[in-house]
Amino acid sequence: MTCTKEFSCKFALCFFVSLLCLILHGSCEAAADGFIIDKYDPNRCFNGVTLFADVSDGAKQRIVEVDMNGNAVWEYAVPVQLFAGKRGRKNIVMDVERLSSGNTLFIIQEVGIYEINKDGKVVWNHFDSAVSHSVQRLPNGNTLYTRGWAGKGDNHVIEINPEGNIVWAWNGIAQFSKSPYGGVYDQGWIHVNSATRLDNGNTLISLRNFNLVAEVNKQGDVVWKCDLTAVFSDKKQISSKAHPHSPDILANGNVLVALTAMNMIAECKQPEGQPVQVWVHSDKRRIAHVRGVSRLPNGNTLIVEANKIVEFTPDWEIVWQMRQPAIVLNERSKNSFLFKAQRIAR
Repeated sequence: MTCTKEFSCKFALCFFVSLLCLILHGSCEAAADGFIIDKYDPNRCFNGVTLFADVSDGAKQRIVEVDMNGNAVWEYAVPVQLFAGKRGRKNIVMDVERLSSGNTLFIIQEVGIYEINKDGKVVWNHFDSAVSHSVQRLPNGNTLYTRGWAGKGDNHVIEINPEGNIVWAWNGIAQFSKSPYGGVYDQGWIHVNSATRLDNGNTLISLRNFNLVAEVNKQGDVVWKCDLTAVFSDKKQISSKAHPHSPDILANGNVLVALTAMNMIAECKQPEGQPVQVWVHSDKRRIAHVRGVSRLPNGNTLIVEANKIVEFTPDWEIVWQMRQPAIVLNERSKNSFLFKAQRIAR
């Protein structure tokens, strides 16, 4: 084999670019499945696989499970038939959850909820043209989900049994049909984008249009609520909107929540909402669109932005970052943004 001068120059250039990426990012590798790993510190990450919906191509939406190097270890190309003939603006795969059975539960907005096995066979489904952002399989086998664009008087959160019958629902009328909430409307009345059943039997709800996170009991009464615009009224980033997403109650009793309109992640004491930890995105534009957040077992925090999934240490140092380069950040591309992700230990 003869090594030409041209070959040597190309090799040297490639080596230099690779070295520069390692210096700047700790990693700069594009996996075969198109995802780019900007950084990976295996000693400080909660290692495993990451499950999420990749809707960067609206015509070829997929659910993927990727390893820490960005390689897909499992992929489900969502069949056109599951969209029930609807391919509208909001008609995308949103929330995805890996169940203890190994099956995968997911929502197609404005169509319904599907459960598939590892082979991609649909084993359960429920149709609801108002289904939106969030779905959770409960320990008793029931399913809790949101209806984000529901109007005033309609159900915004519903729990159904395996047969699809409603066993619990919440419409918010008794609690919020009054000033300053009664006349609000922005893509629905409340625009509930998350509902999580807590261990105490109550439900944690994100009320986007009211800038609230609230805990609701079985009777539908609000046990406590946190007004996030009031909590952060002294912050320069605050406007009339906070747009909370993905709230969760942590083991210490605090609330972890993404504030999309403020490009912030906050951990707050409840019920008063006093912030104990805050991260603000460096990009002040709303198209950064931070909408997903979860606290990992090792204390790190997993955040989902418009085009990337990032793992931070408790000191907000990035130890893992994966990008979907096919997602172009502009206001018109919102329907291809990443939404939520689940890190699964392996």
